[in-house]
Amino acid sequence: MKGEQRAQAALNALKLTDEDDRDEKEHMKSDKTGHKQKNISNIFELIGEAGVDVCASDEETAERIGDGQQGGASLEKDAVKDNLSVGDDIDAFLETLDKKKGLSYQSAENSTSEHRPVLYVEHRSKQRQRQFHRCTWMTVFKDTWPRFSRPGISMALVESKDGIQHFTFEHNRDYQQVQFKFFEAVESMDPNNFVVLLQLNPYHIDSLLQLSDVCRMQEDQETARDLIERALYSFECAFHPVFSLTSGTCRLDYRRPENRAFYLVLFKHMIFLEKRGCPRTALEYCKLILSLDPDDDPLCMLLIFDFLCLRCREYTTLIRLYEEWEVIDEKVNTVLVAINDQTVQFKALVERVGQAEERIAGVENSTESLQATVADLQKKVSEMSAHIDDLENRGRGCNLRLVGLPEGTEGSDPVHFFEKWLPDYLKIATKAGRIKLDRAHRSLAPLPGPAQRPSPVIIKFHNFTDKQRVLNAARQGGTDPEGSAKAGPRISFFSDYSVMVIKKRKAFDDVKKRLQKMKIEYALLYPATRFTINGTLKRFASPDDVTAFIDSLG
Repeated sequence: MKGEQRAQAALNALKLTDEDDRDEKEHMKSDKTGHKQKNISNIFELIGEAGVDVCASDEETAERIGDGQQGGASLEKDAVKDNLSVGDDIDAFLETLDKKKGLSYQSAENSTSEHRPVLYVEHRSKQRQRQFHRCTWMTVFKDTWPRFSRPGISMALVESKDGIQHFTFEHNRDYQQVQFKFFEAVESMDPNNFVVLLQLNPYHIDSLLQLSDVCRMQEDQETARDLIERALYSFECAFHPVFSLTSGTCRLDYRRPENRAFYLVLFKHMIFLEKRGCPRTALEYCKLILSLDPDDDPLCMLLIFDFLCLRCREYTTLIRLYEEWEVIDEKVNTVLVAINDQTVQFKALVERVGQAEERIAGVENSTESLQATVADLQKKVSEMSAHIDDLENRGRGCNLRLVGLPEGTEGSDPVHFFEKWLPDYLKIATKAGRIKLDRAHRSLAPLPGPAQRPSPVIIKFHNFTDKQRVLNAARQGGTDPEGSAKAGPRISFFSDYSVMVIKKRKAFDDVKKRLQKMKIEYALLYPATRFTINGTLKRFASPDDVTAFIDSLG
């Protein structure tokens, strides 16, 4: 009885198939007539639209492949009727029937798809029942959806090169504002905020995706699928006129945030189709996702491609994919070999860098010790410089510098001239009427012009006490022409210091001018670190300390 029941079910299936074939032929004739009237050559529809509730089974899909398969199907029915007349073994007959169906399916598929690219998305056309909504191919507008208005998404053609067209989705300013509200709803972690946002913007893509995930986790599969279809409809209404879903030559860069939502919508819709028992339609969506970026495959469609091919018995497509992409694998292997070579070189570089780091570490350690040595040497050099400067100033202790004496006054024997001129000019009492000098000469500088200041005269006394007597006499007014032995230009007397001491003393010029304005008596003593202010000796390390002291005086 079990075998007879199965045979009777097979006969009923054949009868239903005959009726379906007649309906399908009439339907195809009406489609062809509609195409001729519209004169459109690139109208397509992906197999198994999201809006259709009932999906075709694998056998029914095989029977709709083409007109050539109709003849094979009729021959197959005649053969089945002949086999039924024998009636020897019902189980063997059913097994033979399944094998014949599989072979006819593969032969029809091979005859229609050999000249197409492996990523060609197969489609079929059918008449639209809705005439007041935009004609779409991946999904159909439902009466339960809100009234459609453009949410602010558009598609633009970026470039077209070597037959490949690159597109991208763009968001206008209003849609970007809705995106900001969507981010705030995500941070709130409250699904009700997505519902409120969709009430105001019923075709916002990211909100539809997020709410679909929430419904799916709550086991509300129907609502989750409906939200994905609504998002897919919104995307399809924004397509560029040149954008084609089936040609396999249109690209969308997944790295652009505006394009990622389209990838996710297609992927989730494909998953829902596979769960509803429509593997063939899911395979076409898989081809579509893979064709948008076949080089990078951001969603890893190749990992599910073979599974869907086996589910819907698309063995030829799977074999073609392997054979055609094997060339790509060879190129990838070439790249991998180059990468391995680069890896070897990189390891060698890493080793060399490690050695260099060790050497640098050794240099750093030695540098630290050298820095300490340099610091110690710098300290010693400064001490020695100060000591040498002190020795130089001690050697200049008997020297005197005259400024303002006209050129040529000293004649050819300056020592003999200044021995008698200094006592007479400053009225200094001496035993022999002269002061004993060791040397006297002009500074080593070019001869000045008539309008220039004369060069200073450097005089070295034999005795330090004689130098101090001359300086004291100059301070007491010996430079006044009326009190001198000979009237003439103003001549200044200074102690002879080293260059370093002169620079230190020169740094106090501004302080001295300020003391002069304040009418405060001062004296800058050697070595430019001591001040005598109003008869009180003060020590200052720098001119700033003197300035601070003067400010404290008010």
